[in-house]
Amino acid sequence: MAVPPAASNVNGPRRRWRAHPVRWSLLAAVVALLVVLLACELAGWRFLRGPIERQLGPRLERELSVGEGFRLHLLGPVRLSTDRLHVGGPSWAPADRRAFFDAEGLKVKVYWSELLRFAFGDRERPIDIELLEVDRFAASLWRQSDRRANWQIGPPKPEDEQKASVGLPGFGRLVVRNGRLDLDDRPMDLALKAEATTDEGEGGEGRLAIKGEGRWQESRFTLGLQSKGVLPLISREPGVTVPLQLQAQAPGTRFTFDGQARDVMSFQAMDGQVTLAGTSLARLGDALSITLPTTAAFSLQGRVVKDGGRWQAKVPGLAVGSSRLAGDFTLDQTGAKPVLTGLLSGRNLDLLDLGPAFGTRTPDGAPVRRSGDRVLPQREFNIPALSRMNADVRVRLDRADLHTPLLEALTPLQARITLQDGVLAIDELLARTAGGSLQGRLGLDGRDEKRPQWTVDLRASDVDLDRWLKARNARAGGEDAPAPGYVSGRLQLKTTLAGQGRSIATLAESLDGDLSAWIRNGRISHLVVEALGLDVAQGLGLLLSKDKSLPLTCAVMQFGVRDGRMTTEVGLFDTPDSTVLLTGTIGLADERLALTAQARPKDFSPLTLRSPLHVEGSFGDPKVRLDARTLGLKGAAAVALAFVNPLAALIPLIDPGDRDNAGGCGQAVAALRAGERAAPAAKGSAGNGRSR
Repeated sequence: MAVPPAASNVNGPRRRWRAHPVRWSLLAAVVALLVVLLACELAGWRFLRGPIERQLGPRLERELSVGEGFRLHLLGPVRLSTDRLHVGGPSWAPADRRAFFDAEGLKVKVYWSELLRFAFGDRERPIDIELLEVDRFAASLWRQSDRRANWQIGPPKPEDEQKASVGLPGFGRLVVRNGRLDLDDRPMDLALKAEATTDEGEGGEGRLAIKGEGRWQESRFTLGLQSKGVLPLISREPGVTVPLQLQAQAPGTRFTFDGQARDVMSFQAMDGQVTLAGTSLARLGDALSITLPTTAAFSLQGRVVKDGGRWQAKVPGLAVGSSRLAGDFTLDQTGAKPVLTGLLSGRNLDLLDLGPAFGTRTPDGAPVRRSGDRVLPQREFNIPALSRMNADVRVRLDRADLHTPLLEALTPLQARITLQDGVLAIDELLARTAGGSLQGRLGLDGRDEKRPQWTVDLRASDVDLDRWLKARNARAGGEDAPAPGYVSGRLQLKTTLAGQGRSIATLAESLDGDLSAWIRNGRISHLVVEALGLDVAQGLGLLLSKDKSLPLTCAVMQFGVRDGRMTTEVGLFDTPDSTVLLTGTIGLADERLALTAQARPKDFSPLTLRSPLHVEGSFGDPKVRLDARTLGLKGAAAVALAFVNPLAALIPLIDPGDRDNAGGCGQAVAALRAGERAAPAAKGSAGNGRSR
């Protein structure tokens, strides 16, 4: 019987498959492979634990151990979980520092697109991890002085390659139930032990808490951080912020921040209220890698905004010692060097609070011990810090207190402080006091750290001495009139100095230049003049009556400064009663005084010793003595005459006066003008005041 055509068509393919058993074998193999893969996927690829340890460990150049609870799922997102994970330190690490990372209850989920993109394409952008969850972890991170770090994968890299390495990954969900971090960063001189917990997810309410303690440089500190979550802090989505509260405390230092933050792991954005207190502004500068002066203890309150590499600080309240200041500053860290610009203002600056900047205190605020009887500070300045940054800051102060009740304050004080590539300048200096003004410039060239160069160019004009000097002469005041000062008139002063040194003491040893001062329309206490002349008779008369002021027909003083020694070139005070001459030297290098004041009375006095006054000794222990030789001769003559007639003993003490020396002031002024003409043009720009 013939086979129907339909049956023939059906059986044809079957016969062809039976005729080709290889096809059946391939199909069976594919099915078997799918079954195996599915079984492995369901089982979590447990058998890969050993190969992963053996293959990945050598590639990472460190020990790798995965717990028996290892599970890996490749269908859909890549999901990895294990009950335990141990990653050791790099193979080049010392034997006692092989700990790196240990975790328990670890779960990770990453999309294939991210893995493929990072493996075969864009490696500049870190991997985005969909989920990272860990019950407990302990990480030990350290970086050596040569900047080799145990978190580097592979052999150590040069510093420039480290800066270009991949940053932190992004997270969709991050859960750390209990974490501990030990950090030892030698280049930053930072050690930290911290514990952290967080639990959050996108769109959910999260929490973050960190507490820890450590050491930065020589100071111990504690810190605490609270936030609604860490995800927004490390998110790369623009505009994602989270409330953040941060507290840190160290001996003598307290810091709090209360505001908003974004991507705090890379420190990209912050905006909030800050309070800060410390022993010196220099410590704050060290923390920010900028240059600030050593000062008295400080505290500040204000608002800080950070966007990328730019900081803005509005500080309405800055207390430094007894000074009350304010400021508006911008710190730009986007260039090769940080650049600080802004305005420093305030009600009052007590110059004593800047004393530590000149070596009276250490950056920690501790007083510097004197060496023997030396007075000038010997603590070296931090000259290399001048090269940390550039700056351009305006100063506008209502008042600068000289920290002595004997002198009137500067009201106001303004200046411009610039720092450019290690060269510091205080320009446009202008201060007013007692009806007069102080102008000039101060400079420090720190490009040669071993021999920094200093320059001083200051001028004072028309300072009313009766107002500026607060010491009052009570014996000259009337019942209705206030007591005048011992010296009055209009003070003019000019000083031009240059030197080099890493401290005030070494600078003083090298100073060269000149210092000149003169008084116009001046008056001086008659009692002071007679005291300088040791006129006993007239002095007793003034003590028993009212003191009177004498006109100063001339008051001129000029010092030449060479190699730290000040020598009087002109020193003269002339009145109708007497002429007082000042001669001698002031040794800045050895801090010794050797000055002599001698008065030459012009009128008759029945009882005067006419002995020079010597001011000698160290800066820390000056001594005033009479000239022993002169007193001895006068005393011997008086004793000898006393044997003849007791009244004759007064004859050596009688001074007939000298009316012929009234022209001494004119000669002094002439000498002063001659000195100006001999000086270089650069040093004589302000000399016209002497010709008045």
